[in-house]
Amino acid sequence: TKTVRGMMYYRKALELQAFLDMAKDEELMKGYKALELTSEDASKSGKSLWAQCQALADMKFTFVISCQQYSIHKRSGDQRAKDILRLMTTYPSLRVAYIDEVEQTHKDSYKGADEKIYYSALVKAAPQTKSMDSSESVQTL
Repeated sequence: TKTVRGMMYYRKALELQAFLDMAKDEELMKGYKALELTSEDASKSGKSLWAQCQALADMKFTFVISCQQYSIHKRSGDQRAKDILRLMTTYPSLRVAYIDEVEQTHKDSYKGADEKIYYSALVKAAPQTKSMDSSESVQTL
C-alpha cells in the first residue's frame, strides 16, 4: 500500500504540472488546491481546467503492479483481494497483473482428468455506479 500510494504522487505531480502549464494568471493566484475544490461539479461536464489536467495526467501515467495470487485470493474471498480492489478504486490509474488458474476437463484425454491452465490477466477498477456490486467492480483489459 505504501509503495502504491507513493507512486501515485507522481500522477498528482503531473496534474500540478498540467495546471501550471494551462492555467491563466487569475487561476494561478487562486492556487491548485482551490481549483481542485471548486471545479468538482464542473469536471463532470468535462470542460473545466481541472478535468483537462486530470485527462492529461491519465494519458501520461499508468501504474502496473503484479500480484500473482490475486485470483486465488479473489475466489476465496480473502481480505487481501478486497484490499487490492480498494487500492484500484482509490487510484484509477492503477492496474493489477496476475496469473489466473483455470481447471478444465478434457473429453479426449485418457481418463478425463482435470488440467490446470494458466492465463495472464491485467485488470483495473471499473467506474462505480449505484447498482454495481463488488463482483462487477473489476474490468479485464
